[in-house]
Amino acid sequence: MLRFGVVGIGGYAGAYIRSLDALEKEGIARMAAAVVRTPSKYPKEAAALSAKGVRIYPSLEAMLEGAWKEIEAVGLPTGIQDHMPQTVAALRVGLHVVVEKPPAAVVQDVRAMIRARDASGKHVAVGFQSQSGPLMKGLKKSILEGRLGRIRELAAFGPWARHRNYYVRNKWAGKIKADGRWALDGPMMNALAHYLMDLLYLAGSEMYSAAVPEEVTAECYHARDIETEDLTTLKARTADGILIYFAGTHCWTSNKPVRIEVTGEKGTVICNPASKTEVRYADGRVETLKESGNDVLEMFRNAAAVFSGREAQINCPLEMAAAHTITADCAYLSSGGFRAVPRDQVYEETDEKGEVWTRIHGIEDWLERAFRERKLLSETGVPWAIPGRPYKTSNLRDFDLP
Repeated sequence: MLRFGVVGIGGYAGAYIRSLDALEKEGIARMAAAVVRTPSKYPKEAAALSAKGVRIYPSLEAMLEGAWKEIEAVGLPTGIQDHMPQTVAALRVGLHVVVEKPPAAVVQDVRAMIRARDASGKHVAVGFQSQSGPLMKGLKKSILEGRLGRIRELAAFGPWARHRNYYVRNKWAGKIKADGRWALDGPMMNALAHYLMDLLYLAGSEMYSAAVPEEVTAECYHARDIETEDLTTLKARTADGILIYFAGTHCWTSNKPVRIEVTGEKGTVICNPASKTEVRYADGRVETLKESGNDVLEMFRNAAAVFSGREAQINCPLEMAAAHTITADCAYLSSGGFRAVPRDQVYEETDEKGEVWTRIHGIEDWLERAFRERKLLSETGVPWAIPGRPYKTSNLRDFDLP
């Protein structure tokens, strides 16, 4: 049975641990080690793991020192700024890696991860789990088989509200850098990154590829007093002429389901990844696609199979995930960095639980219209919006902000 170590046991690490517990019951993989930096914060969880025979380490470095006899793979559900150095360190001691999305915030870090992987002879799976789930894989298969005809547009809209405490939960939330390393944490790089990745994946010309657009134009704003963005609109065009459109924000009145729309010559897909997805063909037929189940579990199932030599193809390798990093990096450069929404356009509301929510006057109407018309905010007449400048992805070498 393949043995994993996991860095952390709180927060999103729980999804990794539950997936490994499920795979252990199937005799595929199990959790054999964990990094717990502050056991006093998770005393019950740490005790339960120890009782199962999971070895607890105080740091990744300590776990890697014993890696040759404890584990064959490591899971890294850690901060964005840590993904590259932790992945490289694990590869250098001969471990396979599952690293949380995005692989890194900047393209030069992804390149470093690819070099380290190739030198090690090991595998790296990136935690864009949609690419392991039946919904996105089925939709991609339909596109490649030509059932929707030539694809014209791929669009996603993510109106996900976040309260003030979201930005104080760790040291990298809303930050450009943490510990001196790139984080670029915002909806496009973190909470809504899956959906931008889905568009790039669906635009890819092969099953295990994602399209890198030729040109990206974007506008990235922040209503909060943060370093990065909490509101983004983006347009990009691929070499095949496909329009990719993304709109996402954390300044909404409440959480709303993400919408993905695929427009082809022979049909249109209306997708809510959390519930129903319909394919509406031009001839009047309507097809309902299989909903996603536990995509994180399927991601780990695929990773374990490849790490064990039973399968050859990682569902989301570094090269595929790099398309997301490149697109986001070019979006920030197109925008000229992160623009502040004028203070007189921003207000706060406190709910019955005492949570403070940041709002922008009129943003619901403006962003809904922008999504319908596939426009940037400046193109819809928002008076404070600043037009982004088209940025060619071929000009991106090493990312840096102006």
